[in-house]
Amino acid sequence: MNLKEKLEEILKNKKTESDSFGQDLTLYGSEQLESYKQTLLETETFKDCSELNFLTHPVTYVSEVPAIAQSIKWSEGLKLKGKCYLLSLALTPEMYNPSMLRTPVKDGAAITPTTYNPETFEPRKRIVLEFSPERIQDGITNHEAVIRQELHDLLDKVFDNPKDYQIKGERGLLIRGLFETVEQDDKVTTVDLSEVYSTEPKHFMVFYLEPKTDGNNVDMNLNKFLVPLKLKDKFMEKYGDKVSDLSIKKEEIEEFLFENDK
Repeated sequence: MNLKEKLEEILKNKKTESDSFGQDLTLYGSEQLESYKQTLLETETFKDCSELNFLTHPVTYVSEVPAIAQSIKWSEGLKLKGKCYLLSLALTPEMYNPSMLRTPVKDGAAITPTTYNPETFEPRKRIVLEFSPERIQDGITNHEAVIRQELHDLLDKVFDNPKDYQIKGERGLLIRGLFETVEQDDKVTTVDLSEVYSTEPKHFMVFYLEPKTDGNNVDMNLNKFLVPLKLKDKFMEKYGDKVSDLSIKKEEIEEFLFENDK
């Protein structure tokens, strides 16, 4: 099995009715990962690790400089080598190829994934039925009535067995951590992890939106800033509301750190 198949098997076996909000799609932190160490080392992705360690927090320290666990999208052929510090393995939500959303799954029918009304957030699905309105059956003059009945029968089958007609999506796999050598798509990336030490975090992450202009288009990127943990209470007292609704600006964070750099 490859790493993704191994993770799917692990999560399927550990899933309980109490799992919710995506918890059944993730192994996070040393407490959950440690017992699967040997299993991970047997995969192509991790077999060349000289050390496989597990992180507890997304922020650790390399030569006393804070370092944030990076995310890597898994693909066949990905190899992590040397010292590896793993924070989490997570399956992504199901992703759907737009070209497949109108393609029948079975018997010329399909049920689309759930979408949401952008104004009311009401969930909804669509049932796709495929037929040929110009089809003529030999010896039958009322072929339109026959097609109508066939569609009614097919709709009944869809409602009776909805799982058989659901359009299937694909889940990706995200690996978070710090890795000495990453080999992927004929590219090799190496970082110095000779002086990594994991302690209780001394920083916390603040997320903010930053505009990115591309011609006439303006996008918003989600970025993060490290703030010393000793300043957390003071920072949240001043900017707590802005942090929660992502309205805080990078300049405000920098100004706060400058004023409190003592």
